[in-house]
Amino acid sequence: MRFAARPGLPWTMAPNGWPEPAAPWHGEIRFCRAPDGTRLAFRVSGAGPPLVTVGAFASHLELDHQHPVLSAVLGSLHQEFTVLRYDERGHGLSECDLGDDDLVTRVRDLESVVDAAGLGHFAIFAAHMGGPVGIAFSALHPERVTQLILMSTFARGPALLHRSVRETFLFAKLIQEGWGRQSRSRRVLSTGILPGASDAALAWLDDAQPLLGSKDALAASYWNQSTADATGYLDRVVTPTLVIHAHDDLLVEFAEARRVAEVIPNARLVSFADGGNVMPEHSSNWQAAVQDIASLVSEQPGPDPSILASLAELTPREVQILQFLSSGRSNAQIAAGESLSVRTVERHVSNIYRKLHLTGPTSRTRAAVMYLRQRGTTHSIR
Repeated sequence: MRFAARPGLPWTMAPNGWPEPAAPWHGEIRFCRAPDGTRLAFRVSGAGPPLVTVGAFASHLELDHQHPVLSAVLGSLHQEFTVLRYDERGHGLSECDLGDDDLVTRVRDLESVVDAAGLGHFAIFAAHMGGPVGIAFSALHPERVTQLILMSTFARGPALLHRSVRETFLFAKLIQEGWGRQSRSRRVLSTGILPGASDAALAWLDDAQPLLGSKDALAASYWNQSTADATGYLDRVVTPTLVIHAHDDLLVEFAEARRVAEVIPNARLVSFADGGNVMPEHSSNWQAAVQDIASLVSEQPGPDPSILASLAELTPREVQILQFLSSGRSNAQIAAGESLSVRTVERHVSNIYRKLHLTGPTSRTRAAVMYLRQRGTTHSIR
């Protein structure tokens, strides 16, 4: 579903009089509906391979290009990629259902946005609070995600790592009580959301708070994102993954990034000595990270000769079973549809794994991805 774009905010009324950049990002703001009916705002702009960004807390599509931190990050990405950005439910221009903002719902929101934008294959850039959604989506849709970039983020929310659940609850409560109010709590909130950011970035967020979302919606979103856990999806991510993290990250300890990179089968960890949680606008670290991201996303390998050779070893019946497997059918469903016993199907599947040199709990997903990518199909794997 598509709606007319909402008229832009008057930039002369920008908070604190921050100047508009010389080259703001163009692209029509569009809207789609999530499965539960929540209206979500998104925008596609830039040029190059498609890249979907996930995780900017308190984002606003009409204000992001003024943000002292996001403008630098997203501006660099726009020079390399066609970027799809969206306001998560309860943020910016998107609506919110406060009663339903868990990880499953947020993954479905992302599904709705990329489908509405007409994207088939794309890379995911998940930063800040977006790690769990990026990880879960990549595990559930390996045939669609070409690369996964995780920057300054996590698989398990901060409340489940070094912070206590009580501390997270109290900060969410502070958002609910003080967001957008003219009080000292504004700076406390801004610092908690952008730890390590410059005074200019914090001052902008102080003044922009009333425009970025309601206090109730953002408090609920902060709690749900901080307690999200995508650990169970990590070993199911088969797409090439780049994990970027600073050793002194103020939101997520470096140990979490190392753990994520160790568990995801095809992941590489790039670390920096400093950088807080947000890369400074002119940080050489960030520019190096952009080049790493561009190098990863630009990799468009053709058919892998070794995989093609392995697939060629399959019998016609095994190819048929692999095709059914890749379409999401269970062994029992394949058996019923082909008038075979489940045991016979299991034997075929075992032979497929052996010929494709696959072992471990992710073998089924990896076999399906190998088949789909080499055959150039885009069926969903469920």
